[in-house]
Amino acid sequence: MALSVKPIFRNYPTLIRSIEARLRSGYEDQGIRQVIIFDDAHEMRVEVLRLLRLMTNFEMDSRLLVSIVLSGQLPLKKRLMDPDLEDVRQRLVHCGDLRLLGREEALAYLDHRIKIAGTNISPFTKAAAEALFEVTRGNMRGLDKLASASLDLAISQKRDAVDQGDVAAVRAKLWM
Repeated sequence: MALSVKPIFRNYPTLIRSIEARLRSGYEDQGIRQVIIFDDAHEMRVEVLRLLRLMTNFEMDSRLLVSIVLSGQLPLKKRLMDPDLEDVRQRLVHCGDLRLLGREEALAYLDHRIKIAGTNISPFTKAAAEALFEVTRGNMRGLDKLASASLDLAISQKRDAVDQGDVAAVRAKLWM
């Protein structure tokens, strides 16, 4: 569910009150604490990060109206370490890093994604799955991108299985 707060261009305090009222309404009317997820948060300006600090203050003494998740690349973590953002950093409950998957984890991740797609039968030969790991070194986004493109190539050639040649061909196109 989106916040559904209409943009108010009059002034900053009015915007903050509108967001707080919407969050309070969700808590009081539906009994839920809302979660706001910011993807690519590494691109957020410092002023926006400070706004998040204000949002976490809403009703903080009696109840927590909102949880905020920031997801981004390494520059986000560096930005949050800036002394000017100490007040924002103090409100962080957890700060973690996604690491590269190991070989077994990457192959299990690939199987998991295949099951989510609705099948238990992998379209990737064992050699293709190994090649996917070797090329991506366990980077999940890279694994998804390379696996999807390799699958598209096999489908375009009317084949049921992706082999390591498909992975190599797609790698050559994607990462010249």
